[in-house]
Amino acid sequence: MILDSISLDRIREDDIFNFQAIYEEYENAIDDNFDSPFNELQANCNYYESHQFKHLFDNLLNATSYIHFNCCSLSSHWDPLNELLCELQGDKLSFDFIGLSETFKCDRDGRLNLPGFHDFIARHRTNCARGGVGLFIKEHINFKIREDLSTFIPHVFESVFVEIISSNDAYPNNIIGIIYRPNTQPKADLDIFTSTLFDILDIINIEKKQCVLLGDFNIDLLKYNTHEKTNIFVDNIFAQGFIPLIHKPTRIKKTSASLIDHIYTNNILSNTISGIIASDDIADHYGIFYIVPHKIPCTTLPTTEKRIFSKIRITRFKTYLEQIDFLPVTLNDNPEDAYCQFHSIYKKAFDIHFPLENVKANKKYIKKEHWMTEGLLTSMRNKSKLYKIKSSRPTENNINIYKTYVNKYNRLKREMKKIYYKNILELNKNNMKNTWHTLKQVLGKEHNKSNSSKLMITKSRTKISLHNLLMNTFLK
Repeated sequence: MILDSISLDRIREDDIFNFQAIYEEYENAIDDNFDSPFNELQANCNYYESHQFKHLFDNLLNATSYIHFNCCSLSSHWDPLNELLCELQGDKLSFDFIGLSETFKCDRDGRLNLPGFHDFIARHRTNCARGGVGLFIKEHINFKIREDLSTFIPHVFESVFVEIISSNDAYPNNIIGIIYRPNTQPKADLDIFTSTLFDILDIINIEKKQCVLLGDFNIDLLKYNTHEKTNIFVDNIFAQGFIPLIHKPTRIKKTSASLIDHIYTNNILSNTISGIIASDDIADHYGIFYIVPHKIPCTTLPTTEKRIFSKIRITRFKTYLEQIDFLPVTLNDNPEDAYCQFHSIYKKAFDIHFPLENVKANKKYIKKEHWMTEGLLTSMRNKSKLYKIKSSRPTENNINIYKTYVNKYNRLKREMKKIYYKNILELNKNNMKNTWHTLKQVLGKEHNKSNSSKLMITKSRTKISLHNLLMNTFLK
């Protein structure tokens, strides 16, 4: 949809940017007795700034949550993706399923690991670096890949489907599908894409499985009343028992807005929450999410016995040791008895200050990078606020302020990363093991044992050559 000027404030208020309003107006004009499929769905699809998201939804307990990003090269945008996920997650809510499209070919990137998640599931083109889809699933969730559904036609229909294995008979197995429809002509074919998708949905419906589809469909739902193939696509989606959950534009430019990133489900509930993450940190598409409160029983995290070594406990322990009278130990002439006596006194003090406690297992939230300082986090939040201002009121002044701030923020982030690794290298320049570990971090090979370095360095010059290699090549 091409217009004179676009702002988030206008999009929020004007029904020409709301698919539900467009759909219902069009159908009501055709049928006076039209009964909208959205009547059963009370959730509103709104925009959320990333720095506000976790405060709005962190009170949700016992929820299943999904999010999708078009990342336009996962390797290139891995750091921004991690930063955004860190900002979105709260103390109680973190996403169970993270779907990604346009991942590009990233199978050799060893960085692609998230704490608390299974190994990254990816499908990519073999003869081209672009396209591709992927999915991260929380490690406590059991699943199997549905190869029969995971159709991958390069440049036409690219997908990966998994089935969630539920241990509770009251909750049927769910199917999650991540889909990307390339729109680059002449290979892109909407008719083949549509027929392929509905063949998959036929199988899901025959199996009577609940399903959630997420992805970049490159079908603008705002054209429902003006584009015949979009109209047919949407009508067939409803005929299959699925309903779209994202109703507002997900790709917004200065003079255009389109709704091309979609979420569909055949499990229509009135208490779900769906929306759009208004952030351009990863690509020129907004992230989309779907949260289902109180649908699946909350998985009880296992407990384990653990000693808590907090700073205050350590300080109290040291003070306690200083006050103990060890004179009976030092006066004991029998070394074995003296050791047993010392061990008994020390262990008693240790158990008092660091008792074994039953604690829940770590949820393993996504962690920020070591070089991401509190100052950078504050700058990142300020950047999000400036983006909100720029999007709501896209004046030339607001756009320039945002662009200037983003450039400064990115330069500062690169500098802090450089300083961090430079300090690590200087500290370990005589420690070969730690230097190699740093090399793997910089290269993204830290978690990839199969990709060992094949650099040939003479033995007499190994340390200085490796150190100079990192300093001069990776930290420029």
